[in-house]
Amino acid sequence: MSRKTGDPVRLRVINTIESRRLLEGVKRVMIGFSGGIDSSVLFDILLSLRRRYGFELFALHVNHMIRGAESDSDEEFVKRICEKAGVPLYVVKADVPALAKAEGKSTELAAREARYAAFAKTADENGIDVTATAHNADDNVETVIYNLARGASLNGICGIPYKRGNIIRPLLDIPRKEIERYAKDREIEFVRDSTNDDEFCIRNKIRHRVIPVLKEINASLADTVTAETNLFETIRNYLVGEAALLSGDISAQNEAVILQYIFDSCPVLCDLETATRIVRAVKEKKRRIFMISDNVCAVTDSGAVNFGSHFKRDFTGIEYTPLHKGKNILASGKVEIYYNSQPKNFNDINNFSTIIALHSVIIGEAVYARARTEGDAVRINGITKTLKKEFINKKIPLEYRGLIPVICTYTDSDIVCVPYIGTSDKFKSQGGKCDMFTVCLKFNENNNPEKDGDPI
Repeated sequence: MSRKTGDPVRLRVINTIESRRLLEGVKRVMIGFSGGIDSSVLFDILLSLRRRYGFELFALHVNHMIRGAESDSDEEFVKRICEKAGVPLYVVKADVPALAKAEGKSTELAAREARYAAFAKTADENGIDVTATAHNADDNVETVIYNLARGASLNGICGIPYKRGNIIRPLLDIPRKEIERYAKDREIEFVRDSTNDDEFCIRNKIRHRVIPVLKEINASLADTVTAETNLFETIRNYLVGEAALLSGDISAQNEAVILQYIFDSCPVLCDLETATRIVRAVKEKKRRIFMISDNVCAVTDSGAVNFGSHFKRDFTGIEYTPLHKGKNILASGKVEIYYNSQPKNFNDINNFSTIIALHSVIIGEAVYARARTEGDAVRINGITKTLKKEFINKKIPLEYRGLIPVICTYTDSDIVCVPYIGTSDKFKSQGGKCDMFTVCLKFNENNNPEKDGDPI
């Protein structure tokens, strides 16, 4: 591997390192070395910068065990390159397919989590100051597009950070085409990952289908997005500073500052739609409860918003679930709720389905499902009925009562309706615009009420 100090890629990496202070006070650097073209180029550049910045270089290779012999071959390649360069190498094997299956995650997500866990553990055990990954400007484009498609906050639009904790990304300003040129000019060896062409991976779809079309519009797409994300980062940093000053009644503040305050206060909140609804409740000074996750909720009241753990009941069936338009899955797939839509598959409309019409103007979109709790009651046709008594009256088997969702509003947690029981008088549709729920209960063969002749 030859090194010409005046190469534009190397000089640009130096500029990134210094402008972002990526190596300030750093003595031990570890590179996440997959053996691919990006990490091989970063390895070559970091080798050439050891004397300039006075750091020791180490490498970590994570064998994800996804591609069998090909994964093992990559590991051997990395060992050979590190041995030739005299760089200490750590190797971690992670059975990603098994992890993905056991945890019910995509292979892509399981691999990422395994990789970063290996980074953290290895760095901690060996006194590593920072771990360098080879994310480049094109990776940043893919991330921004992916985040926008999912509904990103400003944090998502800012793309991949140059530094997060002890993870640094020196190649983030370099487009992939420049990395490829550098590798060709320096005759750098690298391996090719066959999964990069697998379009079952969402990022690969963006890389192979979306980005080529965007590059027809702007050939310098990566550089443009890098400049834009840097601008958004400046805006975010300003908003973070303003949000840090907020407390109590914040309803008079700018909506963008309130939104940043919400994301900063609740890191587990990634849904822009939910965050926007919280902002609306703050601005309107309404008391509302927003379920963020199984054990985190946001409560708005008198222009203030607070986050904390809600009371988590020991449910055997339905869990707290915010209901969104379209298909909602509850109780590990035993229950499906179609909100403002109908099931696409006719077989899903079965003997255990019911359709409920609700007054759209009253509930808007602020609804969630939960399990029945002791004392639950609903007023139907002028009569207040406890759910326990109604379940008995309708001869609903005890073992299935935990699978019938209670649909509530975030505001005051009012019960809107209970499938198979009825709709609260307060929320009944009186004609005109209404929201539709189709609730389908699915039972496996060993747990089917039809066997006992007790239809729900």
